[in-house]
Amino acid sequence: MVFALKYCFSFYGKTLDKQHLQVWQSIIRSNSYSSVQWQAVLKQYFQVAKFAPKPPEILEMLAEERQRTQTRTTQAPEPLTTDCPEHISIAWMYWLPKFWGMPVPGASTIAVPNPELEDEYLMTVNREAKRTNTPEAIPTAFKMKEVWGDV
Repeated sequence: MVFALKYCFSFYGKTLDKQHLQVWQSIIRSNSYSSVQWQAVLKQYFQVAKFAPKPPEILEMLAEERQRTQTRTTQAPEPLTTDCPEHISIAWMYWLPKFWGMPVPGASTIAVPNPELEDEYLMTVNREAKRTNTPEAIPTAFKMKEVWGDV
């Protein structure tokens, strides 16, 4: 934190002498703010201040930052929502791991009970990629002639 503070002072054309440095180190040690909060506040300070920081200004901003981060962490995250029809979503969740060799984050593996359904899913993802103009979503080896023509 001292480096970031020295940088902040040098930005304003000031040097942090030994006495002032000791005061700032005492302030940094004597409170419960995290290094992430200190860094966030020092970054914000550049945007709002005209002069080198003073302890009361930074402490006030730290209190606001703590309040903001506590509010953010106490609120329950919103559930993921999509307007994608379920059959299309399932088709993508089935084929994406097969296309790219890695699972879809946060999605369970989809088992397909028969080859006809697998073909239907492949046709679905090809049509959706074509409809949304995202041909790069389908590797060339999996592009269907019925959808893309000669590939």
